[in-house]
Amino acid sequence: MEATLNIIDRTNFAETQTGNRVSRNSVLCGARQIKAEGKTTIFGGAIVRGDLSAVNIGKFSFIGPQVVLRPPAKVVKGTMIHLQQTIGDYVVIEDASIIEAASIGSCVQIGKNCIIGKGCIIKESCRIEDNSVLVAETVVPPFSVFSGFPAQRVSELPECFPLIQKDIAISLYKSFTNPNQSSNSNLNQSLNSNSNSNSNSNSNSIQRPTLAAPNQTF
Repeated sequence: MEATLNIIDRTNFAETQTGNRVSRNSVLCGARQIKAEGKTTIFGGAIVRGDLSAVNIGKFSFIGPQVVLRPPAKVVKGTMIHLQQTIGDYVVIEDASIIEAASIGSCVQIGKNCIIGKGCIIKESCRIEDNSVLVAETVVPPFSVFSGFPAQRVSELPECFPLIQKDIAISLYKSFTNPNQSSNSNLNQSLNSNSNSNSNSNSNSIQRPTLAAPNQTF
């Protein structure tokens, strides 16, 4: 899996005192219930449905363009309620994925155009490949790679994967440009090998967060 991440002018984003960076073109519904630990980046076109229930996002996590975070719904005694959604540290969710998981552990990669069904639990140190669909209530074990429609376990990740993912997330955050830097070059960050390459592109892709105090509210 490879994520193509533009180097983006910071002026396109609002930045909190704790370093969370939020695109001015993203939609945060119920912002009081959206909390980030710090260095969280939310890209343009992303929608976070904090109006349904609490959404908690860990540090150095990235919510890509057109990603939808929607707390999972559950019927209890004939009444539909929405449970809170928790996303761990060093999580990268790429473009146009729809997330209705109950929880996502730390050091997780979710590729482009994925659908994570209601109530799914993704344990720490996992990868969901591009265009995969996790059916509702799926539990993804640690160090697993899931792919397909419906997504199934296809391989395992090495024990060093959490260290690699942390390094990727921190590097992505550092790629955020200053306002006086050019914003039309690309950072091609390999999520498998942590290798970089440059190319030309437009200016909407994943951004990195800054260290924040626990439970920082946007």
